[in-house]
Amino acid sequence: MLNWIIVTYMNRQGFQPISELELPTLVLESLNLQLNFFRKKALELEYEDQTAFELASLYFDQEEYQKAVLYFKQLDTISPDFEGYEYGYSQALHKEHQTEQALQIAQQGLEKNPFETRLLLLASQLSYELHQPEQAEAYLLQAQEDAEDQEEILLRLATIYQEQERYEDILALEVYEPENLLTKWMIARSYQETEDLDAAFESYQELLPELKENPEFLEQYIYLLRELGKFEEAKVQIQSYLNLVLMIYRCRICMNVYCNVKVVVLLGGYFFIFIYNTKKNY
Repeated sequence: MLNWIIVTYMNRQGFQPISELELPTLVLESLNLQLNFFRKKALELEYEDQTAFELASLYFDQEEYQKAVLYFKQLDTISPDFEGYEYGYSQALHKEHQTEQALQIAQQGLEKNPFETRLLLLASQLSYELHQPEQAEAYLLQAQEDAEDQEEILLRLATIYQEQERYEDILALEVYEPENLLTKWMIARSYQETEDLDAAFESYQELLPELKENPEFLEQYIYLLRELGKFEEAKVQIQSYLNLVLMIYRCRICMNVYCNVKVVVLLGGYFFIFIYNTKKNY
């Protein structure tokens, strides 16, 4: 990307014509050319849209988001019809914590190309962060129509639905056969919430080998086993749960941080959860 800028500048300044392939990194190093020098000189090329885009992208890749925003804004001013710059511009604004402006730019890009999946996903994310779940959902559903990979979309939809306790909508996602473990877990929890305990048990059984080291998963699974009257299996999972949370407890004690440890006890078919707040003092 930088090579193109340098070659363009050198050719326009009357140097012997060269191509980008003739300008390897070693040549740049041997000539001790400074990156900032060519950035400044590149701006002398009459503020061309391609130059502005290349510079904005270069600054973004170097995590200099404020400068990236500056050049994206320049491009937006001099050539608003330039193709595809809105995605990077919106991301740069987001990195600068300008979420509302980032969403406006993403929406601006969608006016040109309403079916660009990455812009739809970005607009959904920004809407979600701005506490606009309905709009976030709408963008996801629009992206779902043409997206080749549905996994991220299904996960985001399930997350929105779970926050709104729309368990039937989560269960409707099962038809897409998601592979993401978190999505499948939310489906299992939705069966549990809608009191389809047999389906929930089947889903938890499927997920257990992959999520057996997740305390929250085990806790929910234990409650399900209790509801189904499977007390022997519940005892086994309680022991696994205790071993896991105590291990986490010891690790956090060593790190001198507060932690919550839930201890689940089965007494007469009922579960009691005790929460201990601890801190290691040195």
